[in-house]
Amino acid sequence: MLRPRDATTPPVVLAPTRAVAAPAVDAPRLLVVRPPRPLYECIPPDGDPYTSDSPDGHPRWVPLWTLGYPVVVGRGGLRGGIITDGLRVDTGVQGNTGDMHGRDGHGDTDRGRHFRGERGFAYGAGTWVRDDCHALPQQEVCARLSDRRDEIRRRFFNAMPSERDTLRVEERGINARLDDDCGGH
Repeated sequence: MLRPRDATTPPVVLAPTRAVAAPAVDAPRLLVVRPPRPLYECIPPDGDPYTSDSPDGHPRWVPLWTLGYPVVVGRGGLRGGIITDGLRVDTGVQGNTGDMHGRDGHGDTDRGRHFRGERGFAYGAGTWVRDDCHALPQQEVCARLSDRRDEIRRRFFNAMPSERDTLRVEERGINARLDDDCGGH
């Protein structure tokens, strides 16, 4: 048997000095900030306000006489935009400018409604008008969205399954808007 020998001592190697690495540069972050979407409160003539994402209110058809335009009345056709025969009538037909006598001679045509007075027929024109809307302050927008979400959650409990799907979609949209525009309220 041979006697074991001691191992030779390895040469002493000095540890290399660590070079101070430059701080890691993070890639620049791109942050897109967009202004919060406005919400508008619209007031129809009946006075029951509603909210809309658009500054255009709901359109409604009104006869021109409600806006101060004269009603055209006369026999056999429209004349000059004046009141004749002393009649002032709201009929709601848009710009009917042809023969006012229909199949039975009394204005019963499929062109619209009519009025037969003692001395003549009256056809009125009309126009579309929109409800007046104004932008709400952002704090009010957030409060109304939160209130609507709470209302959806209360309604969800008693809703039919088909209505629940609609409510889920609306709530997801409101939650996303609250996260984006209101800081997740």
